[in-house]
Amino acid sequence: MTSTAPLTLTRGRTTRCPLYGVGKPFNKNVLPTYEDILQQYLFTKNELKISGQLKEPTFAEVAKIVEPQLQEIWKKASLPIISSERIMERIREYHNKYRELLKPYKQRANVASYIQKIEKFKEKSQGLFDIATCKCKCFEKCTCEKLKKIPVLEREFLLDQRSARKIMIGNVDSHTTRQMEKREKRKLQEAASSSIVKTIEQQKYANNSQIKESLPSISFEPSTEPPISIISGQMRKSLPNLARECDRWGLSDRGAAAVSSALLQDLGVVTKDDISSVIDRSKVRRERQKLRKQNQLNDGKDPMLKSIYFDGRKDLTRKTTLKDGVHHPLNVTEEHVVLVQEPMSEYLGHVTPLSGTSFNIFTAITNFVSLKGYKTDELVAIGCDGTNVNTGNENGIMRKLEVHYKKPLHWFVCLLHSNELPFRHLLVNLDGATHGPNFSGPIGKALKHCMKPVVKYMAIEGNALPAVDLADLSNDQNYLYKIVLAVTSGECSQHLSNLQPGPISHSRWLTTASRILRLYISSKKPTENLITLATYIVKVYAPVWFAIKTKPRCWDGARHLWKIIYLSRYLPQILRNVIDPVIQRNAYFSHPENLLLAMLTDDKPTIRTLALRRILKTRNQRQNNIGVRKFKVPKINFKADEYYEMITYATYLNNEPPLTKSISVEELKSYIDTNEYIMTFPNYPCHTQSVERCVRLVTEAAAAVGELQRDGYIKSRLKSRSLMPQFEKKSDYKLD
Repeated sequence: MTSTAPLTLTRGRTTRCPLYGVGKPFNKNVLPTYEDILQQYLFTKNELKISGQLKEPTFAEVAKIVEPQLQEIWKKASLPIISSERIMERIREYHNKYRELLKPYKQRANVASYIQKIEKFKEKSQGLFDIATCKCKCFEKCTCEKLKKIPVLEREFLLDQRSARKIMIGNVDSHTTRQMEKREKRKLQEAASSSIVKTIEQQKYANNSQIKESLPSISFEPSTEPPISIISGQMRKSLPNLARECDRWGLSDRGAAAVSSALLQDLGVVTKDDISSVIDRSKVRRERQKLRKQNQLNDGKDPMLKSIYFDGRKDLTRKTTLKDGVHHPLNVTEEHVVLVQEPMSEYLGHVTPLSGTSFNIFTAITNFVSLKGYKTDELVAIGCDGTNVNTGNENGIMRKLEVHYKKPLHWFVCLLHSNELPFRHLLVNLDGATHGPNFSGPIGKALKHCMKPVVKYMAIEGNALPAVDLADLSNDQNYLYKIVLAVTSGECSQHLSNLQPGPISHSRWLTTASRILRLYISSKKPTENLITLATYIVKVYAPVWFAIKTKPRCWDGARHLWKIIYLSRYLPQILRNVIDPVIQRNAYFSHPENLLLAMLTDDKPTIRTLALRRILKTRNQRQNNIGVRKFKVPKINFKADEYYEMITYATYLNNEPPLTKSISVEELKSYIDTNEYIMTFPNYPCHTQSVERCVRLVTEAAAAVGELQRDGYIKSRLKSRSLMPQFEKKSDYKLD
């Protein structure tokens, strides 16, 4: 059993490791194993401390002593080895693994799983610390370069050291050693000779030119030997497409330069005699900076702003600080709020408020709109998620924007979030509250390990999912769709059972729903609470989620909200008491302004006519109120049989949809007279998924580039994606 001593025990100046004690020097008769490396490392470190040379030696100080000793043993065996730099890297990598393993030693020394982990580490450490240049297992089929091949006489020994380790190193094989030394010496001489010849030829050509210029009257014949000439000029071509794709795929400057130059070489553009088209990392960096700057200057956007959708988060942000006249890199946490204009999901930019309060975010948004020169005369809609800082009817951001622009705006609060909240509260009620990123109940804890073999399970009757093109869904969405069908049918395919659901995250409840269903079909005796949650997912959460996905327009919002209410009525009263208050608080699409949009686009002419008459009545009875109306969520009728019965409309006569205010009374009456024409509106979405995608882009950009280049970097990636959404085959590649 592993010792339960602390991480290190100090006696005098000696440090004792709980795995290997104080260490020991190399056995020079065999090639060292991973354990031998650590033993020698600990031994050397203690020697340095005892001698008083160093109080607490660093890794580099110890490793620079261990590395030559390791090389000496391998050279004694007449084996070609990798470079000193690479050996140091290998030692550092393994030393880091060793340190990571021992970090929790004091706390977990008696934990069975941790003890098992240590034993596994020690078992693997018995393998050879292999620094041979050739890693081939079958030397007869070795394709390594000549200098890297293992000498024939040493092959049996190396194979033994990689396996049974029974053969010992004898005396130094002087003959083989001399051969290797001669080979290395010859290689250096050839390289030096080549360099000297090239220099002489170039100097000869230069001298001949000088003589010819200084003696014009003398007939002078230059050397008939052709000079060595390599064309090397600057790469002056602009590379905007390369720069754009580098930003999209996250390539480093050096990596992009190497790949591009290698391609040019394969195409015959770059040759030994002409390297003028070689692309170096500085060229790539300049092209990326130039493109980002152009993206920021040439927005080409319509200055007329018609909607503002926003969302934000705190990001780890790349900064620099000036100290002693030198700029030093620094990472700080910074609040970023992303602004998008719908219906085209057009990225406007992002702002950095002083804090996450409604006032500071509102101020940052309005300052951005003003500085960018956007006009708000036709602004009719705002969209975001349903957090109180956004939707408070007194001091929320949406309310402040309405007051600032002196007009009511459509509140399109994300329905995907509204659909998640009842499910989330139901899970917390049945399984316990979350503790940070983790769940506290048995179901939540089991979700991390839900990928057990599928058992014979009872099918759960669910509501039909809308038809969708699975190719248009993300991997997580695709998985949920398929697992719902599996649960409702009672059959799970082998392929689906092997697929991994997405990771658990409190900001991604879709993957939590998928994991609950996966847990259900792998449970021999599912608990009542697990069955309740699985049933809610297949009856309410998933059908509504995919309904929103397939019909994402703002005028469908009220119908989706009513669907959440209607489909959840199967729950017993005790659970309806859990979710109904949540639905009520987030019923933004039950507001008359949004409800009338749904009615105006209804398939039934009578419902459309009813909506038109209500708008006309509102205009006739509108009071001359001072200021902008306050947006308040109406009281919901949870027994409504249709979406247009969710509220008592008579109490909200002064609420006309902002989207219809530009329509004259005569036009409204003409719609009533024809009774056939369905009104159309801009495709403002009832969710904020496009904003969330941009939030993720800003998060990645904040960590990758500085503030001045951030927007240009984001727009490069967005342009690449719009031009080429995917690149799986040749036909996917699109030219700009």
